[in-house]
Amino acid sequence: GINAEYGGILMLNVLFLIVVIVEHFYCLDVTHSLSSRVSPEMIYFPLDERFTTRDAFLNLAKVTPGVVLTPDPSLLPLLKNPAPLSALDQWLAERLTQTTSAAIISVELYLYGGLIQSRISNT
Repeated sequence: GINAEYGGILMLNVLFLIVVIVEHFYCLDVTHSLSSRVSPEMIYFPLDERFTTRDAFLNLAKVTPGVVLTPDPSLLPLLKNPAPLSALDQWLAERLTQTTSAAIISVELYLYGGLIQSRISNT
């Protein structure tokens, strides 16, 4: 059905992002000096708390030489309860450093508090 098709498309998008991230980190790894002890960092804001949008990505990203930083599940939305936007903003500000080489930020999470909230928001 349509839900299975949507799930397949979503998983393909996640896999595409993983390929891009792996390529990004390996390119950075080649250009860094061999004596460098700092692994490149990337910030990842998922759409929401679901396994396919957060944990699957983090599990696949473990094959990279870099470090993926993502908010704790307590800072993510839960069903129709939105994420605490000010806490997410503070979390992001604290982690943006000179070693942060990339960021994938879900606009739905960062602006609305989650995917469901972005669909039901009137503001």
